[in-house]
Amino acid sequence: GSFRRRRRRRRSCSAVNGGWSGWGGWSSCSCNHATGTGTWTRYRSCNSPSPSCGGSSCSGSSSMTGNCDSQCCKTTNGAWSGWGSWSTCSCDHTTGTGTWSRSRSCNSPAPSCGGSSCAGSATMTGSCDSQCCLTVHGGFTNWGSWGDLLL
Repeated sequence: GSFRRRRRRRRSCSAVNGGWSGWGGWSSCSCNHATGTGTWTRYRSCNSPSPSCGGSSCSGSSSMTGNCDSQCCKTTNGAWSGWGSWSTCSCDHTTGTGTWSRSRSCNSPAPSCGGSSCAGSATMTGSCDSQCCLTVHGGFTNWGSWGDLLL
C-alpha cells in the first residue's frame, strides 16, 4: 500500500473591520454643586461586527460625555434679609414697661440645593418703656385742718 498524505488546506479568512454598536443610554448625571454644572456619559462597543482576521478596530472613542446642567443645582447657603421695622409698642400699664419686636427672613438668598439655613434668630425684641406710662388710680388725701383756710 501506498499511503498518501493529504494536506489540509487552510481556510483563508477575510479581514473583517470592526464596527460600532449604537450608543447606550446616558449614565446618571454627576453634579458639581459648587458650580451647578453636571456631566453624564454614554458608551458604545466595537462589536457590530467585532474586528477579525486582521481587520482594523473601530476608530473614534467608545465614550461620549455630555452636559446635564439642567439636572443640577448650585448649593446656596441662606442669608438674612435686613431687619424689618419695629412693631407697635405693647405696654403693660401696671408696670409702665413695654416691648416691641422686629423680624427678618432667611431669603437673601434662601437656602437651596442642600445649602445651610441662616444662623441666629429671625425675631428680635426690645424695650420701649419710654413709650409707656404707669397707670395711677386717683385717690383722696387725708383731710387737712380747718385752720389753714382763709376767709
